[in-house]
Amino acid sequence: AKEQSPPRISANRLVKGLLDLKDEGNTELTRGESEQAAATYGRALARLEEVRHELERPESGSLKATLLANRAQAFIDLEKWEEALHDAQSSLEVQPDNPKALHRKGVAAKGLASAKVRRDQGESLKQALFCKNAGNKLLSQ
Repeated sequence: AKEQSPPRISANRLVKGLLDLKDEGNTELTRGESEQAAATYGRALARLEEVRHELERPESGSLKATLLANRAQAFIDLEKWEEALHDAQSSLEVQPDNPKALHRKGVAAKGLASAKVRRDQGESLKQALFCKNAGNKLLSQ
């Protein structure tokens, strides 16, 4: 008996499933559920990688750019600047003129720079307090 291969899912159904995941992520993002949205976009990106060979190149590229740009926004909302910057840059590699990705790259870069300044200021403050405490100990001896 000849073995039958499992029926192939049509490209349209694959795209619909991916678009449903994208819409789910968008809804979560709108509700302020950024952590959940980032995970949903991540699932959609993983699924896109699995089925990429079934889709037209421009279609899969455009969807990948959108999913990455949307996940970048979720990471921005969570102040996960490095992840946001990475996703925005990855989106731009696929679709260099994506306005949302361009904007989110700028926001993420600015957030990352601000976080570094705050970290540096915190370190300076710790050092100043340490020096003050050490100086006070010397004076009290």
